[in-house]
Amino acid sequence: MRWLQAAMCSVLAVGVAAPVVTHATTVEETATTTTNYLGTATITYIGKWHMTEITRNWSGGTAAASKWATQCSNPPPPLPNSCTDASVPAAKVTLSFSGTGVTWIGALGPQLGIANIYVDGVLQQQPANVGDTYAPTEQIQKELFSVSGLANVPHTLAIEVSGTKNGASSDYIIVVDAFDIVAPSGYPSGRIQETGQAAVTYYGGWILGDNYAIHIWSGGTAAYSYAECEPGIVNPNSPSPPTGCSGTGVTTRAVFTFRGTGVTWIGNRHPQGGQANVYIDGILPQSPPVDTWWSVEQSQQRLFTSGTLTQGIHTLAIEVLGTQSTASNCAAGTLPSCFIVSVDAFDVTP
Repeated sequence: MRWLQAAMCSVLAVGVAAPVVTHATTVEETATTTTNYLGTATITYIGKWHMTEITRNWSGGTAAASKWATQCSNPPPPLPNSCTDASVPAAKVTLSFSGTGVTWIGALGPQLGIANIYVDGVLQQQPANVGDTYAPTEQIQKELFSVSGLANVPHTLAIEVSGTKNGASSDYIIVVDAFDIVAPSGYPSGRIQETGQAAVTYYGGWILGDNYAIHIWSGGTAAYSYAECEPGIVNPNSPSPPTGCSGTGVTTRAVFTFRGTGVTWIGNRHPQGGQANVYIDGILPQSPPVDTWWSVEQSQQRLFTSGTLTQGIHTLAIEVLGTQSTASNCAAGTLPSCFIVSVDAFDVTP
């Protein structure tokens, strides 16, 4: 059974359950994962993640996974399989909540690594093996870390991919399935699923919350992907993954759910820009694909605008193809970032 490869390769039907954005002017890519729980609890992802992992029995149906911690350098760091592009921070997910305790739900397994865990910004160092998610056999929906007895004020719990692992583990992967929040006396406790509620749902491999200074994103950050052929998390008892992007699984997509009569996708054009198919309500209305290549970077570009839609609920799906314009001189064999497709914002017409 393959974990992350299932998040990278084949086609996923549009129609993901998500709250509806109604009569918005602009919805940023950073639309937070929000649940009404004792006010608001939010989950924010930074760095490179494989979203909506679906091949296991996760508590909410999906999980997020990442093994990317350090930035790549030349020569590469001691753990080259755990490094990212130089501009990408270590993968980190932060839960902001109000309550007196919280538990991180994830997985143990033979390919899993060690996470840095922060409570209100303080690195947790006890017990000695805190954050180590290695186990000789796979265990799903496991309680990996808990803290209790907190004051009833806002708190944060952050899980960061460290790029380190138990000596017996074969990889550095960290899984985020859900968080259980303990409410103060008299209030109901509850679970915040990894996917939560979001206007934009990401599938496959994405770099989230990019705020690299050379870009001018409309809301300060954006998400982007280059549809790399990452073989992902593999069950050691399964056959070896294919070398390319063939096989079953999920394509790299961003799916935006909204209410209105039209929508525009806003992103960047640049020399490493790739191509994408755009679907409206599951239908591909354009041919050839949307091409985001340009000889110099252009920020906040209107990359696709739908025709007039009937008033109601619709989806716009951006499928990263891993292809590039014939005009591009990006050396795909040497640069993993030749097929970049960015999601900066969406403009919705009421």
